[in-house]
Amino acid sequence: HFCEHMLFLGTKQFPDENAFEQFLTSGSGGSNAFTDNEDTVFFFNCAPNVLPGALERFGAFFQSPLFNEGATEREVNAIDSEHQKNLQSDGFRLSELLGQRASAEHPFHHFGTGTRATLLGSGQVSELRNALLQHYDRFYRAPLMTLCIAGPEDIRTLVGLAERFFAGVRGGEPQALPWPRPWEGVPAFEPDAFERALDVVPVSDARELQVNFPIYFAADGSEDPSAMDKEVWRRFNPAVHVGAV
Repeated sequence: HFCEHMLFLGTKQFPDENAFEQFLTSGSGGSNAFTDNEDTVFFFNCAPNVLPGALERFGAFFQSPLFNEGATEREVNAIDSEHQKNLQSDGFRLSELLGQRASAEHPFHHFGTGTRATLLGSGQVSELRNALLQHYDRFYRAPLMTLCIAGPEDIRTLVGLAERFFAGVRGGEPQALPWPRPWEGVPAFEPDAFERALDVVPVSDARELQVNFPIYFAADGSEDPSAMDKEVWRRFNPAVHVGAV
C-alpha cells in the first residue's frame, strides 16, 4: 500500500511529484489506485489524443520511480491519515474484525493498510526507504503484472503503445521469482472461527447481516471435488455472482 502511494511521486523521466496528475487533468482525465488482498491496481482515464503521453508517464512508474527520501515521511503521514479516516468506516471495521478471526499464520490475519507506527515506528526514514526499494525490486516485475489499455485506436496501435512504453519493465530473475509462501497449506480460518456469530455496533445507523464462508482452491494435481481450481475462479469469479444474489 505504501509502495502504491510512493509510485505517484515522481520518476526519473518526470521528476515533478504532480507530473502525471497534471498531465491527466489537462487531458480531461484522472487516476487512482488501490491495494487489495492479492493485487495492487493502478488505473487512469484521459482523452484519446493524450493517451500516448499518459502511457509514457504511467509506464515510468514501473521502470524508474524516484522514491525520494524527502517524500517518504510525508507519504507515511498520508497513509496514517487514511487509516484514521478508515476507523469511522463500518466496512473497514468489519473487514479488520474478520481478519482478526483468521489464522494467525495466514496473511489475511495481518493488518494491511498501514499507519505511521507500523511503517516507521521508532526507525529511520532511510530504513523504511530501503525496505521500500527491496519490495519494489522483488515484486514489480513483468511476470507478476497485467497491463490493459482501452482506446478507440485499432489493436495494432494499442499493442505498439504497450511495447513502446512498457518494454523496459524488468522481467523475472531467479533470486526474485518465485518468492517463498510460508502460509501455503495454512487454512485462512480454523473451524472454530465459524462456530459463533458476532454482533457489531456500527458507526452509522445501519442494519446488515454478513455471512462469510471460505472457498478452497485445489492443490496442483488434486482430485478433490469440493475444491475450486484457481483458473476457474479467475475466469468466472463466483464471489461477484454470489454477492449479487
